[in-house]
Amino acid sequence: MQSTIIPHPKQKKKWIIIGVIALIVIVAAVNIFIMQGKKKGASTTADAVSFEKVTERKLNNTKLVSGQVKPGNIESFYADPAKGKVKDIEV
Repeated sequence: MQSTIIPHPKQKKKWIIIGVIALIVIVAAVNIFIMQGKKKGASTTADAVSFEKVTERKLNNTKLVSGQVKPGNIESFYADPAKGKVKDIEV
């Protein structure tokens, strides 16, 4: 016949608390180990700060694409000669 030891409720609660604390310590240690590895692998120039003088210049951005240009809105204009002459139509 096997004898089983039944722990008291206080001992069971104590072991659960110890297990939770141990789990938190293990997770924290693994996290610190991973972060130290990332710091060693990262280049030091990425963390460097540099300053430059402010200059004013024009920015040109040109793209060559194929296709057709279609207007979004089409407006029709009909000149009425009785109301006068149209010199310019500015778009």
